[in-house]
Amino acid sequence: MINLSIATCFVQHALKRQSENRQYQIQQGLVFLMRYYEIRTKGGRALHCQEAEFNVARVWHMLGLMHLALPAYERCLELSGRVRGADGWGGGGREGVEDFAKEAAFAIRMILATNGDMEGAKRVAEEWLVI
Repeated sequence: MINLSIATCFVQHALKRQSENRQYQIQQGLVFLMRYYEIRTKGGRALHCQEAEFNVARVWHMLGLMHLALPAYERCLELSGRVRGADGWGGGGREGVEDFAKEAAFAIRMILATNGDMEGAKRVAEEWLVI
């Protein structure tokens, strides 16, 4: 989590108006982000992999790189079944297990709607966001 926090700090500072060297700060942030991703996904647990995918997607989204954010959000949605299955609620009924599918679906819907794909946004909302 320290790597994620450092990555977020670098990227957020790079997006400020007063930033002196944005490229360097973004690059440093991405190094820490990828280190976080490698460490978090090493064990192969769906819960950790989904969390890592969502956080990486959020950084891509924050940087405005939607072509990188969308696939990461989609991988997050794909892992939802495993998180809710044996690795999450269904396996042990543990409290505190968080499924990032709703947050990822909302972000995908917003990206699609912003880009004018209202039908795609509607499909994502109907599949993932309806209670």
